[in-house]
Amino acid sequence: MRALLLFLTGLIALASSAQNLTQAQKQEALQCATKFCELLTRFSNGERTLNTQINALCSGADCSAFDDIKTNKEITLRNYLLAIQTKYPHKLSMAITTPTLSDSKVYAEPVMGMSLEWGKIDDSAGEAATGTMLGLSVDQISNYYVVFNVRQDYTSLGRSVNKKLIYDAANQKITAFITDNGSYICFLNSLSTFSKKDYKNAIYWADMGSKNSRSH
Repeated sequence: MRALLLFLTGLIALASSAQNLTQAQKQEALQCATKFCELLTRFSNGERTLNTQINALCSGADCSAFDDIKTNKEITLRNYLLAIQTKYPHKLSMAITTPTLSDSKVYAEPVMGMSLEWGKIDDSAGEAATGTMLGLSVDQISNYYVVFNVRQDYTSLGRSVNKKLIYDAANQKITAFITDNGSYICFLNSLSTFSKKDYKNAIYWADMGSKNSRSH
């Protein structure tokens, strides 16, 4: 896992933020998320010709979804819709709460740079000394992700599931519709804490993501 984090120093990291999205971008995210929830509800309630419209709002039919009907694991959106249609050929009574900007979180996607800088280093005896060490900096922000909190109610089954609906601002698409403890969220939190140089928690979240039982 530590090797993974060292590898990530040369990649894009995610830093939690709530600024720098324009009002227009926020409204685009809200409209997309709201439309997705509406179409998915209608599909589940019997309108089984909405697959193409649902997939068009997302990064594709292979984006991550959560199948709490059968396997309790994250699967593709394509297989999620298929599971509903196969097990409940007529309808699965469903309602999804309307996404709101007030109950959402924005993650900035910065491009991280590396440089050598002077800093204090403790030796094996616990004595501090100065030396060169690797430093991280944010060079630029390349993208934002809006994470909406919604609740998915299966009224005929008497079940409710809290979900995360993740919107990619650069591509203007939904990239995941998953539970809050899924591997996608774990790795997102890992990269967020990594970009803040909180390496202990970055390792923790990356480890949680790799071991997550909901993922294939």
